[in-house]
Amino acid sequence: MLLALAPLIPFPAFACTPAPGYRTPTNFELVQQADLIVLARVVDGPDEPFGPRAEVSLAPVRVLKGTLPGDPLRLIGSLKWNGRTVPSMPTPLAASHFSAGMGGCIRLFYPKGGLVVALFQRTEVTEKHAFPFAMTPMFEPFARAAEDVESEQGVWVKAVEAYVALQAGGDAAHLRSAVTRKRQELLSDKDDLAAQAMAEDLAEYLEQTGPGDRPERVDQPHWRHIDLPDESVALLGSKTVKARILRCKAGGSAVEVYWPQEEGEVKHFRFGEQRFALTPATLALSPDLRSASATLALDAPLLAVLGERAALAGLDMSAGPLVAPSRDVLQKFSARCAALLGSSRAE
Repeated sequence: MLLALAPLIPFPAFACTPAPGYRTPTNFELVQQADLIVLARVVDGPDEPFGPRAEVSLAPVRVLKGTLPGDPLRLIGSLKWNGRTVPSMPTPLAASHFSAGMGGCIRLFYPKGGLVVALFQRTEVTEKHAFPFAMTPMFEPFARAAEDVESEQGVWVKAVEAYVALQAGGDAAHLRSAVTRKRQELLSDKDDLAAQAMAEDLAEYLEQTGPGDRPERVDQPHWRHIDLPDESVALLGSKTVKARILRCKAGGSAVEVYWPQEEGEVKHFRFGEQRFALTPATLALSPDLRSASATLALDAPLLAVLGERAALAGLDMSAGPLVAPSRDVLQKFSARCAALLGSSRAE
């Protein structure tokens, strides 16, 4: 169950076993390392992600970096998970596809007809490795080497284009300064969710890759997205603040909202200066997890604000509001909720 990963305790960490000392590259580093980045559509692939023919074929839509080779572009994976097709599941910049955490360390499942941003490196032919095509899919455990995007102008597409331009604009000695300036420029565009998401993403790069120009970052409440084909969850919390949870599941009729029982009554979901009423409900995350609960109608006004702009978002608690920047997390969550709830959601 997805919510076993997300109880009302400080944020969980996904279990994985990379090589000793391994650090997942930041998105900025991934773009830098790639020889080819394409926005592409998934054309075809097998039903199982294992075996010598477990390759998904792509049709390029736009080249974001590099030059297309003369032979096909393929990714390791399949079009089904446990015999079922998978939906398009665009992820926030701070996350990667759920299947990257299932043991293989890379993404395995793709939606036929879906748009993806895929990263490749030139194939190195050695005695142990002779990939039959000029470009090999990037293999970086748990990284965003192949991700769904919401459109041809999606947040990840915009980020890749911005990062390619930054990396091409000067020598390595001045790159960090250029990144710092770009981040400050993005931060000033407070309503643009892509700008705010990229600013946080670049802060992660600065923090992970060296001294100097590192943003001052403290452990504050923040939004996180956890997604599976049949349910989607947005969590608001931190290492020290118990999570507030928004949850959508296939076949549901509204967004489920959970918070710690001891926090008392919560009446509203807050997005910027707007308030959206909660309806009291008796819901359970699991038999042994006690929480208060309510539902939130995923109506047109709420979908509009979550999908189009950034703001401080959260819940109006008895002791005062708990909010954090929405960035692109609530955009991705709301789109997944709309797909999961389907025609049963309030219009």
